Amino acid sequence: MEKLTNLEEMIMKCIWDYGEEIPFLQIGKELKERYSKEYKRISIRTYLFRLEDKEYLKVDKRGRNAYVYPIISEKEYRKEKAEDILDNWFDGSAKELFTALSEKIPKSEKERLKGVLDDMDFI
Repeated sequence: MEKLTNLEEMIMKCIWDYGEEIPFLQIGKELKERYSKEYKRISIRTYLFRLEDKEYLKVDKRGRNAYVYPIISEKEYRKEKAEDILDNWFDGSAKELFTALSEKIPKSEKERLKGVLDDMDFI
């Protein structure tokens, strides 16, 4: 899976959150509303072609309208991104990752995470 730029991630997030498929023109509206970013249609189209080349999405033209739908799910992307962060920044150590995150995690969430860890199958 190829890495995404920040803008490509924002575009994909808009697509994933919208649902199955999103009208091309809606992407610009979503970027403006969510991220206060305004891009010309031609710029968005260029990024969509790049994302299509990277096999993250498909653009489907229907007459004068175009619709965009993801090929890679947000769950797949998040998993890959988490693995990259773990490998690149924490040398594969989940302990180091959790240590780095510990200040940001509220106490109630820490208790829930303990339960998740207890439920994991360790072989």
